[in-house]
Amino acid sequence: MREFVRYARRKSSIRDCPRDHFSAGPWHYIPDLPEFTICEDCYDDVVYDRSHTGIGKMVSRTPQMVPGRRDQQYTCQLYSPRMRTVFREAVQHGDFKYLATSALRRHEAEITFRERKKALLHDVARGYDRDAELRWNAEDWRRSE
Repeated sequence: MREFVRYARRKSSIRDCPRDHFSAGPWHYIPDLPEFTICEDCYDDVVYDRSHTGIGKMVSRTPQMVPGRRDQQYTCQLYSPRMRTVFREAVQHGDFKYLATSALRRHEAEITFRERKKALLHDVARGYDRDAELRWNAEDWRRSE
């Protein structure tokens, strides 16, 4: 019972995962892979128990500002079941290259999704029907997240 109380207290002090919505503030990340930003909630769920392993040790133990960008608006890269599986497999096999390749591919897919969505919404604002394209774009993103 004490373990559960400790868990509940810890979880109640952590912000909910923003998932694929931009959020400001400090993040957990790997210095050699700053595109792989992890919120506190997902760090607690996925990384914390693996923080003693090779790849787990690479992730910042405390949330920090990610260097290299002014706006500091990021999304969590570890909320989806697919990326959680990728992380666990990379840790299990000590395969940083696999994690980096998957994370960068996902990051690029997210950028592409957002750019397409912005262009399609611009067309909608001009009176064009882009519902099918918007649905396809969202489905394509879901396969990558």
